[in-house]
Amino acid sequence: MGCWIPLNNRGRWESEKQMVTEVMTVSEVAEYLRVNPQTVYRKAKTGELPALRIGRAIRFRKVQLDEWMKTVSVGPRVAERDEAQV
Repeated sequence: MGCWIPLNNRGRWESEKQMVTEVMTVSEVAEYLRVNPQTVYRKAKTGELPALRIGRAIRFRKVQLDEWMKTVSVGPRVAERDEAQV
């Protein structure tokens, strides 16, 4: 039986298992982003990818990765592209 711990001050509670899944290893992030683990290490080292260092281990919060992915774009957004064509 797992214990329940507070996640934030807004009255939300999450189980230990749910909280653990929010923290990812380099291998898990590489699989999630579909890139090579060395790419994950390199981007974490340069600060491009939000990471935590716990001792010698590097860990990632999934919530931060999801936010980071929203800010990264490959090309112009569809709306910007449509405006440029007018």
